[in-house]
Amino acid sequence: MSKSLIAGLSNKMKIGKAVSTPMKILYKIRNIPVSLPTIFQRQTTKYFGKLLLKLGRYSVLSNLYLYRPTNTTNTTNKSRIRLLSQEKGIFNSEVEYLFDDRNKYSLFRLNRILTKMICNHVYEIKVNQHNYKAQRKNNIKRKQHFAILDSLMAKKKFDAIITFNFGDGETGGLIEATSGKIKSICLHKEGVMSKNFMESYFQTLTQNRDKFRGDMILVYNESMRNLLLRTGHYDADRVKVVGAPRFDLLFSQSQQSPIPKQHKMVMFYPSPFAQLSTLLDQEIDFSWRQLGADFAQTVSRLATQYPNTSIVVKAKARDRDAFDTSLLAKSNVSFTVDRLAMDLLADATLCLGFNSSALIESAAFGVPTVHCCFGEANHASKKNWIIDFGALTNTARNVDEALTIVENILCCAPQRNPLSKAQKQDLDRLVGNADGKSKQRILSHF
Repeated sequence: MSKSLIAGLSNKMKIGKAVSTPMKILYKIRNIPVSLPTIFQRQTTKYFGKLLLKLGRYSVLSNLYLYRPTNTTNTTNKSRIRLLSQEKGIFNSEVEYLFDDRNKYSLFRLNRILTKMICNHVYEIKVNQHNYKAQRKNNIKRKQHFAILDSLMAKKKFDAIITFNFGDGETGGLIEATSGKIKSICLHKEGVMSKNFMESYFQTLTQNRDKFRGDMILVYNESMRNLLLRTGHYDADRVKVVGAPRFDLLFSQSQQSPIPKQHKMVMFYPSPFAQLSTLLDQEIDFSWRQLGADFAQTVSRLATQYPNTSIVVKAKARDRDAFDTSLLAKSNVSFTVDRLAMDLLADATLCLGFNSSALIESAAFGVPTVHCCFGEANHASKKNWIIDFGALTNTARNVDEALTIVENILCCAPQRNPLSKAQKQDLDRLVGNADGKSKQRILSHF
């Protein structure tokens, strides 16, 4: 830890004669700049938090571990709308964008490690979205779960709880335990799906996953709204289409980013299970293994054919092991799981991938985009497992086709393509946001 960081921590803890108990000092720790509470909670929740949970010291547990400030938190004026948001990867920055007006909102982040730990502790197994519905039927344990959450939320004044999905015990229990006391809204993060995956998701929602028991669900597109209404779990006025808010940022950034002077390729490494029901804990008799092998070959051949062109390969953290590390022997190839797609696209001139919403982001950014339907995806029987990107992408059915498309792009100067009418229609169909006004639609519900 740097001296300046320690000094900042010390200054925040200098509360003089007003300090009468260790709890006041600990409360100060939770409200110092966001990086320190984040580090503190991530490093100690599983140990000290678990100990406090077992001892039943819920007041201390709540003050230290339940939530933490974000970059947009305003604690100086108590009249702000106080929001408690689920912690969820890339959606952390998305929700900070939505509620960045410090004159209106104070945003806090729920400690996901703690809420998972409490759920697992009560039900005595690892609880997730696939089994919470069944576990919740145990009335004794459910009441015990709600009692702990109610104790943690005692004297905590929030105007709304925000989640990005539902059906899991970690947030589902909190929403149900605070029902009628705190408004709860789900900014549903799913939406871009293949036809078969959409049907698999419907089966999951109706058979295995607990329904959202909060006030409202805000979804990306009409397809997802219709699917949720088809479950019979929700009234029509509880499910609204608002679009994907990250495209607001993407449109803004694309307008501000200059066209790169040199070509740079961004390649989204395909997941072996992209858009397959395996992701929903359902069995299926194939994966995209051959497609992945062909994609790796494409990376290798492009790196060899264009040695002066930078190639960044991006994969999801869960698919890190699927990446062929031998590709890094190529001096112009780099690999990342941490960088956001939007950041990578800022200076990209070409994008390749498969069955990924990142391809929609690429096209919306004006970057020429290739959908690599290699291997298994080049069979008619697999068509309904593939996202229909419409006019947003060029489709390559094999490695040679992809190389030809790339050659035709790289032989010209870098450019950014304005969206056509057909592409805007596909954007609206897939992510419900071709106008860059998703944020306005979402905030109207707060």
